[in-house]
Amino acid sequence: MNKRDFYKELMSEYQFDKDKILANAKKGRFAKRSPMPIYIGITAAAAAAVVGVGTFMFTSLGRDKGVDLLTGSNITALSNKERIEKAIEDLRKNENSGELHDVMVTFREPLSVAEAQNVITRRAEGSVPVKMLYFSDESRAVGAEAVGKAFESGEGMVTGAVVNCAGYLMEQLQNSSEVFMVEIVTSKDDLNVVAPINTKDPDIVDIPDIDIGGDTSVDKPSEPSESVPESSDNSDGSDNESGDNSGESSDSSGEEAPSAPDVIPDGVKLPTEIDGVYCLTDEIYAKEAFFVDDDSFFAIVNNGAAIYDFDGYSESLVAYQPCEDARVEWVAADGSEMLVSACEEGRRSKLFYVDTKNASFNELDVEGIVMSGEIADVVYNKNSGVIVLNIDEDGRYYACSAYLSDGEAEYIAVSYYCDDARVSVLCADENYVYLLLNREGGADVVKATVYGSADGVVIYSEDGNCDFSRSFAGTYAAVSFASGSYIVDAVSGTLIAAPSDGIADFGVSENLFFCGGGYYAIENGEIRAASGLDVIAKIDWKNSFSSKYKAALSGSRLRITASSYSERNEKLSIHFGSPYENASAEIREAVNNAIGLQNALSKSMVKASGIQNAEMLDKTIKAIYEENAANALRNRCNILQTGELSYEKGGLGVINVSETVLVIGADDGETAVGTLYIKVGEFNGVSGYRTAGVALTKTAGKWKMSGIIE
Repeated sequence: MNKRDFYKELMSEYQFDKDKILANAKKGRFAKRSPMPIYIGITAAAAAAVVGVGTFMFTSLGRDKGVDLLTGSNITALSNKERIEKAIEDLRKNENSGELHDVMVTFREPLSVAEAQNVITRRAEGSVPVKMLYFSDESRAVGAEAVGKAFESGEGMVTGAVVNCAGYLMEQLQNSSEVFMVEIVTSKDDLNVVAPINTKDPDIVDIPDIDIGGDTSVDKPSEPSESVPESSDNSDGSDNESGDNSGESSDSSGEEAPSAPDVIPDGVKLPTEIDGVYCLTDEIYAKEAFFVDDDSFFAIVNNGAAIYDFDGYSESLVAYQPCEDARVEWVAADGSEMLVSACEEGRRSKLFYVDTKNASFNELDVEGIVMSGEIADVVYNKNSGVIVLNIDEDGRYYACSAYLSDGEAEYIAVSYYCDDARVSVLCADENYVYLLLNREGGADVVKATVYGSADGVVIYSEDGNCDFSRSFAGTYAAVSFASGSYIVDAVSGTLIAAPSDGIADFGVSENLFFCGGGYYAIENGEIRAASGLDVIAKIDWKNSFSSKYKAALSGSRLRITASSYSERNEKLSIHFGSPYENASAEIREAVNNAIGLQNALSKSMVKASGIQNAEMLDKTIKAIYEENAANALRNRCNILQTGELSYEKGGLGVINVSETVLVIGADDGETAVGTLYIKVGEFNGVSGYRTAGVALTKTAGKWKMSGIIE
């Protein structure tokens, strides 16, 4: 019997031959495996690892308590044979259950990490949290971080896994030929003790085999199909001798053989890549450039700084400040204000307040503060209005405080000075300024008053030099010593242990930072994990101030492309990581053709693609989409099947094939479903993808799309 019949028999009879069922559970052959299954990217900030059909998901999971079906027992106290008997009971009682359980999945033979992942995703409807992986060397990956690292590395051979899933999914997992047995684990089972079933146990191996089949594809009905069969099983070309309605010769439609596949007309070349560049600017010789709002960008150019407007086609200069070697010192959280220092005769002694909204530059009078020295650091805390200029005068450092208001700097005092260490300003509030002193043999974090009434207090000291980073907002800084990293909190006046070693990137936010692969927020002197596109945008500020465009240097010009932080992307569920392509060449070709045609419609490039009339367009559609999907596309884009070539864009978007990853979750040779990952941009150096479901049907030996790619 096949597996489906086996389970029907099992579920319909409370009394059953356990030895027979044990043997049935043992029997099975490996089905053909996808060589490159879905791959999940995990960051240190992920709270749990979750595998899904074509989906990256990260979710915080507590310990879900399973239902104890055998009162008073747990699987750690049972023999392998008893565990299988209990597992069969679990399966019977949870056939239609939607209740979540922690489930131990034992594989027949050790699988690679990717293969184990594929087995779980192949049967999943949505996503399946993975809590633990067991390896053939008896090691374990326990918890989110360890499981995530195992998925990333792909190292080791997996003998089992603990997943969290609904009861009805247990049977679907059991139906996988690679799976030996699934069983519920409960709050009584110590996951640090329990292990997958030993499939080499003599009590199991010696049971006579009874074949229940090992095919992982969808079971087909046993009765004859009413449709004309394909010629794969009876391919000798002879007529059906029985004369019943299953033979080609008795088909009342008169069809003698399956029709030839529809093909794209000769001469048609569909655009699978669309250049996303809006503009290459004139030669402005920028050293640095970034958008400060939707339609304006700031640039440091030869001998000055400038603000340009951009209309989607070309740039226009709206403000220019001649200066030498400009450097951005501070940027407001919304990009509307900036502080820019500059040199005069090789000495950094000038400071400009830039109002990007009104496209104006205002030179601040800091000559009396800088005097014969030069500006080493600038820290500005807008909330308090305090600006601290760190002045280097031949190796002697002065931290001078001032109030910045209405574009004018009012001197307060010298808050701190030192001539035996390299001084860097870290952060400040209305009362105190925090500094880092890198001296010979060690480093100090010093707290000094803004008003300069004291020499300063050393709040932390350690041997060896120290690296640092600071927030543009002036509220926080990070210091990295040999012993570890700390956040200097000007708000609470404390040092907070950082979540990981290394230098933090604060961006323009008052309290957010990126460190060790994760995003964090500081609140009330404590650090918590943070997430969301708005969080990433504050760190990746040079690319996020405009929802339309981003700028990148391209020789003497700027290359202006679409912003990753568009309004559309803000509404999407964006997935970060590295999905692995596993689609066959034939399925990939079918999806690429659909992308190309949708691009041609979206960009009004149908004729440019070689489609000269309505008939050619209709033939192209028929070659790519099955009938229902073809009709949906015609209706959406008002496409005429005959006569004049006429169509509308239909709200279709542009997709570049080179920026997609196709992950097929199920393929039985006749239908296939999966997920198309479509890159929407780079976010703080990490690729982000939106997802689109894809479904295909094989017609006359050729894959066709069953829907429009949204």
